[in-house]
Amino acid sequence: MEETGGLAYGPHLPFKDGFMAHLLVLEMLAQTGKTLSVLYQDLSKKYGKYYYDRVDFRCDSEEEIKQWLSVSLWEKCLSEKVVSHDELDGEKWYFESGSWVLIRRSKTEPLLRIYFESRNLKFVKKIKELLNS
Repeated sequence: MEETGGLAYGPHLPFKDGFMAHLLVLEMLAQTGKTLSVLYQDLSKKYGKYYYDRVDFRCDSEEEIKQWLSVSLWEKCLSEKVVSHDELDGEKWYFESGSWVLIRRSKTEPLLRIYFESRNLKFVKKIKELLNS
């Protein structure tokens, strides 16, 4: 699932579809007889909680963009080492805790789209504080 509400589910559709995602959730509700909040609690108990957010961060210069694309800045601010990195869909850093940060440059606006996920709510809050300061 992603922020647009789409879900790619291969057996039925080879592309992302929000309508299909909703139908699958309705099927789970019908099959289990549980409410959506109970299903969420069950998943959280089984797999743990994940915290996710996204910030659109305005950058007015190439120099400012380079600053935010610095691994050392993120390691210092988050007090955690980067253990791996990929450039498949922007700059994505994976940290020791399993948390990650993805930075994508907008092609239409002077923005960095910064996505982040962690099992630790403090990690997510720390990034939001950093970006809002």
